[in-house]
Amino acid sequence: MKSQLKLAEDSLEHFQKLLGLESEDDFMQNMSYQIYLRRRDLILAEMDWCEDILNHKK
Repeated sequence: MKSQLKLAEDSLEHFQKLLGLESEDDFMQNMSYQIYLRRRDLILAEMDWCEDILNHKK
């Protein structure tokens, strides 16, 4: 189970880096608010997806 959680966390970090999401300060300073919100929504969706995968395999 821990290895699956680690994989999910690594995947989330990978997606965040691909989307250019480094820190909340970077979001607010380097892009418009609407783009920030859209990227945030994508990350939250990825987190839900990872949780669903982990819960499904239990």
